[in-house]
Amino acid sequence: MDNEEKKIGDSNTSQTFGNSSSGMFASETEVANLESAPEKISSAVINIIPEEVASKYGMIPFEKNGNLVKIAILDPGDINALNVLRFMAEREKIEFEVYKTSQPVLEVMFKSYGGAAEIVKEAIKSFKEDVDFKEEEDQSKILQKKNELLREAPVAKLIQVIISHAIEGKASDIHIEPMEENYRVRFRVDGILHVSLVIPKEIGPAIISSLKILANLKIDEKRKPQDGRFRMINEGKEIDFRVSTLP
Repeated sequence: MDNEEKKIGDSNTSQTFGNSSSGMFASETEVANLESAPEKISSAVINIIPEEVASKYGMIPFEKNGNLVKIAILDPGDINALNVLRFMAEREKIEFEVYKTSQPVLEVMFKSYGGAAEIVKEAIKSFKEDVDFKEEEDQSKILQKKNELLREAPVAKLIQVIISHAIEGKASDIHIEPMEENYRVRFRVDGILHVSLVIPKEIGPAIISSLKILANLKIDEKRKPQDGRFRMINEGKEIDFRVSTLP
């Protein structure tokens, strides 16, 4: 392995940093520098690490060759960040090659996320004044309220960001899954699911309901599976989507 490279992965070789045998963490001199941001980072690459995780640990993926993913990071000696990469490497069966970069370069690269985090913040703010949807409300009332939500800029924009990233990343499926504390958005690329975005619980139901409206599904049906379709225009092209919900 080149002395200027620092790899993390699921093989014995990739868990070695440079040619050093002194330990798991190499000094900064053994890590190559990334002095300028790439012209473009594809969605398939950027979504390997969710934006909130990348922001928290000051790191971002910028290139992928086979199973090797290149990561720009502010502090190559950050044990917590490296542990996150080790966990992801084992889970996704990939390797990471770490490059040290500066805050200005990292900020430029973060624009590749498309501002999804800011859109989520806008959506949370807009929903604070919205009324709750009660289970006993009839379909017509729910539909009226949900149609109003669908026209709200934060919701529509967030859905557009999710779909655009999925298309650009050549994802075959988009999974929006309710978790204990949030909603998780995952893309299936080349048969492997990657976490793309984590949505707060406050706005997760509105996103789901908006997609149900687009697909002409019953909003208040939560006990039975449903299937529907809708069509959207992305960069001048009409794209058909199939929507499936599971209880």
